[in-house]
Amino acid sequence: MTQPPSFSSEQWYNRLIAQPALWASLLVFVLVINALGHEITLYNNVAERYLLHTQNLAELTHVCLANSNTPVSANTQTCLQHISDHTVSSIALLERSNLAEVASAGSGAKFLPATIAHLDGVDLTDDRFMLVRDEALPATMLAGIAAVPQSDWLLVAQDPFRELISLRAVPRFSLISGTISSIVAAILLVLMVVNIVVPLRRLSNQMRAIGTENPPPPAEPEVLSGLDVIARLNYSQKLVSQRMRRYQVSLQQYATRVTNVRENERKRLSHDLHDETMQGIVAVGQRLQIAQRLLQREAYADAAERLQQASNVNRITMEELRRTIRALRPVNLVGAGLLEALAGMTTELTNNHHIDATFDVQNDPRPIDPDIELAIFRLTQEALSNARRHSQADHVSVLLIYDVEHVVLKIDDDGVGFNQPEDTDILAVHGHYGLVGMQERVIAVGGEFEMNSAEGQGTHYLIRLPYHAQHEHDAQEHTDEVPSSTQDSSR
Repeated sequence: MTQPPSFSSEQWYNRLIAQPALWASLLVFVLVINALGHEITLYNNVAERYLLHTQNLAELTHVCLANSNTPVSANTQTCLQHISDHTVSSIALLERSNLAEVASAGSGAKFLPATIAHLDGVDLTDDRFMLVRDEALPATMLAGIAAVPQSDWLLVAQDPFRELISLRAVPRFSLISGTISSIVAAILLVLMVVNIVVPLRRLSNQMRAIGTENPPPPAEPEVLSGLDVIARLNYSQKLVSQRMRRYQVSLQQYATRVTNVRENERKRLSHDLHDETMQGIVAVGQRLQIAQRLLQREAYADAAERLQQASNVNRITMEELRRTIRALRPVNLVGAGLLEALAGMTTELTNNHHIDATFDVQNDPRPIDPDIELAIFRLTQEALSNARRHSQADHVSVLLIYDVEHVVLKIDDDGVGFNQPEDTDILAVHGHYGLVGMQERVIAVGGEFEMNSAEGQGTHYLIRLPYHAQHEHDAQEHTDEVPSSTQDSSR
């Protein structure tokens, strides 16, 4: 027989009903303490103000009696009566030594003896206030006792406390407001638990699932709450963070590749200039020296042969030097123009590599910045190089579209294609440094780069470039160093 589940104290605390009850009880306790503290503070504030009022009355009494030295006199009673006419307080003069009443005035003067009786045994060294409750008094009285300056008298003033502040209404108001606040707080706590605590637990479980690379299941639209949105935002943030880390790795690998390509290019140039150009120049010089000595011996036939050899070596050296210069800078782009340069590349691909390559132009040509022309040339060069070396394509088409706001370069081949990463930012991780170079070049001039490829479906490029470059000229010169050497790199 299955035993019913038992709840420990911690499990009970975590239950939906226990949490609002505990929090509501705590809130009621805090509200009660706050109400009591408020009443005490209010009482002290009123009492201190009343003591200041009593001290002012004592000062007025001193001024009024300044010319009288007889305690019991018409002048004393007149002064108190005059003062009481300007205040609602009942006042009396007492002897400090025995608290004997000297004179009194005010509408409530008849209740002063009951208050004075409560002063017996009270330390009256300093001015003070006190609450007096007595059956002979019609209500609780607030009394202030202050010394009359330069005399042995004490002035006692009293008023019903309820007239100074509705003390009876304070606890009633505090009780009512506290009860209402507690009910509202309890309702809010229940709503908080239902709409926050429970979803937070679900969010915690989802975040733990995210930590194990297990994305949370999608919620139904009708039950999607704010915290569900937060969960998805956190999940999206994690994906963005992972993508940024992959992109950083890609950039580091690409930067390393750029550095290596640059160094290899320099080594290749150094090798070409030393092993081909320099050796050719040396060979020409040697043959000229031999021809000179033969001419001195009048061996004209041998001298002519040496001169012919020097001419042949010079021609070969010049061709190698021109090849090196063409690899560094597209001379045909400067001389013939962009359209003829692109047409020349497709023609060369058809004639030398037996790939059916076509080039077309859509709409009337428009002026393009030289930097944009160079970017188009290099992008086409890299795409055709990929088609020749990797795609095993039979047909390649290059289309240049002069659109209203952009010049569009569209290149398609029918080759084997490759499995394109979902995130193009990590192309370098998969070794596609040439494609990374194309993407970086497009971004550098403010363009848009799109590429689609799949196994057996060829490779398709769609590149949009502005007519005017949106970068510093120096930045373009820097980016121009990389793609020129990517023809020998992997796609």
